[in-house]
Amino acid sequence: MLSLTNLLALSPILANIATALPWVGTTADLHARAETNILAPPRVGVYMCVDADWKGHCEHLLNAPGLCIDLPQELAGQVSAVGPDKQKETFASGCTLFKDIGCKGEYMADIAYPGLKNLAQAPLAGAYNDFFKSYICY
Repeated sequence: MLSLTNLLALSPILANIATALPWVGTTADLHARAETNILAPPRVGVYMCVDADWKGHCEHLLNAPGLCIDLPQELAGQVSAVGPDKQKETFASGCTLFKDIGCKGEYMADIAYPGLKNLAQAPLAGAYNDFFKSYICY
């Protein structure tokens, strides 16, 4: 067990460790970093339809990559065909679809172009037809 004398002996050492050193430079020393070749696309797209084979009510949804997006009421729980855009158009490389809003619950990951034109048949014999309520594309 540490005695009071030992604690008092350690206090100057601890105080020196905790003391921040001041910065002596100037703002002239700061340089803007040139950002080139940024690989993140400004937006990614996914095409969804309520009927198989890209029929019925369809929407092309465009958003920033990596955002959780809740499906609009016209699509939520009704999607039967889904596919992200071609990579060279809006740069989507894939999407993950979620059962619940807020990108929660069961999900189907890595849906890539051209997508799935009939969720009533595949994957899993139609288990994901009329299933999704939110998504993330990247």
